[in-house]
Amino acid sequence: MDSDILNNLPEWLTPERIKHFRDCLKKAEPYTDEEILDRPFDSLDYDTDRDNAYTAKRLLTYYGIPLTDDNNTTE
Repeated sequence: MDSDILNNLPEWLTPERIKHFRDCLKKAEPYTDEEILDRPFDSLDYDTDRDNAYTAKRLLTYYGIPLTDDNNTTE
């Protein structure tokens, strides 16, 4: 991964955690923003894997990290 990006990341966002987030995205299609907004607050009808992928996508995008490691960006 580009060293400029790594230098500006919070301490908790380690390469291992980035890999975990990318694995979440490989495992399931993330919810869309519209699906999240339309879901009732107390709904039991949701997919945990899709919810994890949604969070992973938001965090990686927020910090400017590519969503995939196709170019070996975590090594």
